[in-house]
Parts: sequence; structure tokens; C-alpha cells
Amino acid sequence: MTPANAAHLRTVQARIRKLQPDIARAYLRALKQIAALLTTEELEAVVAGRLTLTELFSNESLARATAGYRAAIRESVQEGARLVLPDIRSQVPRVAAVFNFLDPRVITTVRGLETSAMATLTEQVREVSRAYIENGIRDGKGVPAMARQLRTVIGLAPHQERYVDNLARELRELSPDFKRRVLRDKRYDRIILRAIREGKPLSEAKVEQIASAYRRRFTAHNTEVVTRQITLDSFREANRLSWEQAVADGYLDADSLVKVWVHSGLPKDPRPEHVALSGTAVRYDRPFPNGQQVPGESDWGCGCSARYEVRPTRRIAAPPRITARRSAGALVGAGV
Repeated sequence: MTPANAAHLRTVQARIRKLQPDIARAYLRALKQIAALLTTEELEAVVAGRLTLTELFSNESLARATAGYRAAIRESVQEGARLVLPDIRSQVPRVAAVFNFLDPRVITTVRGLETSAMATLTEQVREVSRAYIENGIRDGKGVPAMARQLRTVIGLAPHQERYVDNLARELRELSPDFKRRVLRDKRYDRIILRAIREGKPLSEAKVEQIASAYRRRFTAHNTEVVTRQITLDSFREANRLSWEQAVADGYLDADSLVKVWVHSGLPKDPRPEHVALSGTAVRYDRPFPNGQQVPGESDWGCGCSARYEVRPTRRIAAPPRITARRSAGALVGAGV
């Protein structure tokens, strides 16, 4: 990674850290609102098969519960654009304001972000509910117990709730495999290890206490992953829209503005395609060789971004003048 790319990446990361807390708080509030929508009777009806999850989580109720989350996404795009303005002003010092939040293009883009975020959240809520009910039936839990406890797992992805169940099973079996759970609350390790050494089973209350702590940590982890992605998407889109609007308003020459793919270098297993694209420059309004307008726009967890640069327009030499001449009865020469 070049020094310029590294500096750009540090700037992007700092901006994302600044934007993410508000998104995370709005995300958690949305989850609480969704949980608050559910009555014990409704959840029992789902478990009993009298009510479907689609009926339980209607679009209207989800829209009301997630209004604050969608507002936070809109605000993050606007804040992201505000953070981009200094970069544009460095290229055009006399620019005062170039971002119109009410521009139809901006509105369409923000709605796309909202839809993407809401689709993820909605599907997660439904899948978690389904997985938890299935696990409850398998474990022989009563309907009221499942209905009450479902509220506490709304913030987890299905596979994460399975991890919690697996930890509880390992604790009951006094299995040392519990140490593989990297998100566990290690304050309980001493109690667990003593129980394993003495062969004395943990009480069910203690198992639930340790599993609940693990669940809370997983919820926090899931929140961080989801909100970091939507914050990064918001910043990248605001970055793109700001530069495009600067061109549309006549502040920048379209032929001199390019965007450069900056690979984040963050994932342990980076995408080879993104590594290969790092440093690739294309005209600001054209896709990169992989078809993406914005780096990583369709790749979950990608931290790549675009750095915009104003480069001198290359002068294209005029083609040499070709004169027509007759040769063996044939007309030779281009453009004749």
C-alpha cells in the first residue's frame, strides 16, 4: 500500500468511527422496538402455528419500529458528505457548498441504503425467530418459555444463537471446549475450570447466567458488524455523490476527475480481486474493471474505498493528415 493510500484509508477509518456510534444506537433501538411489538400471545401463536412470521412482522409495524434507524442512515449520508467537502475544496478552493441532500439522485441512493439495511434486519429477525422456535421445540421447552425468551435473542443472527446453545451444552457437560468461544465472558472461566476439575456440574442458574453474558457479547458484536457495514456504505455513497455533484455544478472538469480503488488491507483473508484492483484508476463516472461503481458495494464486510483525484487532462494528438492518392486504380487513405 502506498503512503497516499494508507493516509486515505486512515482518514476513511477515522470518519467511519465518528459516524458509527449513532448508527449503532439507532440499530439497537430498532431491535428493542421490534421486540416491544411482540406480545406473549402473538409469539405463542407463532409457536403453535396459528400465526406466521410474515404476519407477525408486518411491513407497517417494522417501518414504525425502524423509523429512527432509517433516519440515522440518512443523517450518516449527509454527515459523510460534509466530511468529504474538505477534500473537494482542496481541489477547488473557492467551493462553498456542493452537496444537495434533496437531489433526486441522493434520495434514490439513500433509499437504496435504507432498503438494503432493512432487508438485512428484517430477514435476521425472522430467521432468528424461526431458529429459536425450532431449537425450543427440539429441546422440549414450553410455548410460554419460548415466547418469553425470544425477545432476548432478536439481536442475534441464527448461527450466533446456535453458538450460545452450544456453549450452554458444553457447560452442562463440563466440556473444556467452552474455551473455543472467543466472545465468552472470561470472568467466568475460573468457575467453569474449577467445576471441570472437581467434576461438579454447574447449577442451571449459573449456566443460564454465563450463556446470557455470552449472548450479550454476541449481540454487541453483531451490532458492530451490521452498523459498521451500513456506515461504510453511507460514507462511500456520500463520497461518490459529492464528487459527482461537484462535476454537475461545474466546479470540476469531468475529464480530469478520476477515482482510485484503495484496498483496505483489513480482512485476514482479503479478496484477491480487490487486492489486484488496488491502485486502479478510472474516470469518476465509470465502473471499475469488476463492474462496481463503488469499491466493495456488493461485498459484505469489505472495507475498500475510492480516492478521488483531479489529474491533468491528457491532450490527444490530432491524427496525421492523410492525403488521398490513386494507386493502381485504388483509393488509399483514411477518411476519404
